[in-house]
Formats: sequence, structure tokens, C-alpha cells
Amino acid sequence: MKLGVLSFVAAILAAPLAAQASDTQTFAVTLRGSVVDHFSYEYSESDGDCTITRSGTDGRSLVVRSIRPARIRVARAAGGVAYRPSRLNVRLTGTSLRGSATEIRRCRAAPLERVQRDCAPRTLPRRGARARFFRPSANRLAFRTATGPSLDLCGVQGHAVHSSWLDLAEGALDEQSLFTGRVRRVVVRGAVTRESHDADLNLTTGTMVRWTLTFRRLSG
Repeated sequence: MKLGVLSFVAAILAAPLAAQASDTQTFAVTLRGSVVDHFSYEYSESDGDCTITRSGTDGRSLVVRSIRPARIRVARAAGGVAYRPSRLNVRLTGTSLRGSATEIRRCRAAPLERVQRDCAPRTLPRRGARARFFRPSANRLAFRTATGPSLDLCGVQGHAVHSSWLDLAEGALDEQSLFTGRVRRVVVRGAVTRESHDADLNLTTGTMVRWTLTFRRLSG
């Protein structure tokens, strides 16, 4: 009789522990993403009796990829779901796109002058970075703001613009699938295309961001 009672008590005590274990899962997480920026500008400035108008286009294509899978624990929490750690070590590679620039000089009592130039694509230096993500709301993931590599605009001396980043796009997922043992892999994708304008240089930026986070289950 006593043995039966002890077994019953042990089962009651073990039940919360088993539930707690199922509420924490471990994954190997990888990231692959791309950020493409297209820049165009046109502005004028005065130089004595002359007015100089400069215009041009330029661009950059950036690839973001995990250096190695990150071991991340996903747990149910009071606020929803917690990811620890919520960062990945990544490598940034990419190229500048072909650019062009035009300078038109209009001066009093002088013929109009036009100068054009092209800027060839070039490979950007490799660099390491950390991509940090967070849960903005239920069943959503997003990346925190970061500063991407800089690029000198074709035809504009001493004016660098920074690459856009993964934070522009959010991704949707079914968080319940993270805690379902039969689902071995969960894929989260974010994508956005947008245009922004900066009064400085009358600069317009068209941006396309794509990223994929892959969670491969290691254990429960």
C-alpha cells in the first residue's frame, strides 16, 4: 500500500518537471540574408558665378550569412517565448554595383560644361558582425537595427552612405511548432521592398531585404 502511495506522489511531482522540460527546446540556428540598395541623387550648389548640378546612381549588394550554426534555447516565458541567446555571428560579403555620375557647370558668359563618369563594380571587404534578433510580437521575429558597411557615392567626394540592414523586414512563424517534437525544422522568412528619401543630396534609396532563419531541432 505504501509503495503504491509513494509511486502516486512521485508521479505527481514528476509531471510538472516533464511539462517544464517540454517547454524548453534547443536548436541549431542559421541565417542567410541579402540587402540590395539602389541610390540616386541630384543636387545643385554655387561656385562663384557658376551653378553646378551633380546627379548620379550607385548601389550595393550585401550578403549576410552565419559563420556557423548558433546553439539557441527556445523557452516558454511569461511574456510569450524567449530566445537565448538571441544573436548570431555572421559574415558580410558583397559588391558595389555599377554607378554613373554627371556634373553640369553653368557659368555666366561661358559655355555649358558637362562631365560624365562611370564607376566600376568592386568587391567589398569581408567583415564579421553580430545579427541580433528579437520577438516584436506573438509569432513574429525581427532583427535589431545595425549599421551596415559604408559606400562612397559615385561622383560625390567625401560622402559615404551606409547599407540598409535586416531590421527593415519582419518574419512570421508558428511559435507552437517550436515546441512540437515531430517538427524537426522551422523556417522563418522576412522580406520587404521600400523606397526612402533623404534631403541631404536629394538622395533616394530603393531597398530590397530578404532573410531566412532556419531552426533545426537538437533536443527538447
